[in-house]
Amino acid sequence: MPTRSTSGTESTTRVIHLVWPLAALFVCFFVLSGTMDSATRILTTIGYACASFIWWRLSVVVSGKLPAAVAKPEVRDLLAIAVVAPVFWVAGQLIAMAILLAVVAVPVYIWFKIRSARKYRGTAPEPGDVWWAAVAFVEDAGTVKDRPVIIKSVRPDEVVAFYVTSQAKESRHGFTPLACASTWDPAGRQSWAKYSETREIPLANLRRFGASLPSGEFQRLCDLHAGAVGTRPNWA
Repeated sequence: MPTRSTSGTESTTRVIHLVWPLAALFVCFFVLSGTMDSATRILTTIGYACASFIWWRLSVVVSGKLPAAVAKPEVRDLLAIAVVAPVFWVAGQLIAMAILLAVVAVPVYIWFKIRSARKYRGTAPEPGDVWWAAVAFVEDAGTVKDRPVIIKSVRPDEVVAFYVTSQAKESRHGFTPLACASTWDPAGRQSWAKYSETREIPLANLRRFGASLPSGEFQRLCDLHAGAVGTRPNWA
């Protein structure tokens, strides 16, 4: 039995294939208008607009596969439209959710990439740099303070850093005064580094670049750290 290779060749069926997707979208938009806010309605309508194109193309294919002796061309087209109708509703929801996911996920992804690869003047944190970072208190991990730290080493997602303070620590074991000027401190105060212990800080917690220690000063700090007793990941 002969079959049609195409559908909608007559003027009536062409009108059907052109008008029904628009009519479906029109009805869908107004049916949804009272059940959701404007942004969600627009997003859902875009999803259904894409789904209507899929519905239209599939109905043309299905209609073309129906035997010519089944019924008139208009009836075959309407039958194909009805058969493929579930695709419209399922695809519309899936496309709308995909658009929503993209709208939310892309900015979040970009924000995390910027946060995790924060740079200063095109240079990533390097050993010997002084950076201001959000550092959690040892006594209360939920409380953080913006303070300078000296980068000892850099890992894929974090840095190992020395504690830096402007409070005098002459009598405190494990601290050494920095011989270089504290150019990262707005007041230029003398700074002390705690060489006996280090701390892991996520790259995302690095706020801004402060300065770079002279190579000799950084090496002295690393040597003191290597010779310290009882080194552990977190400072006290």
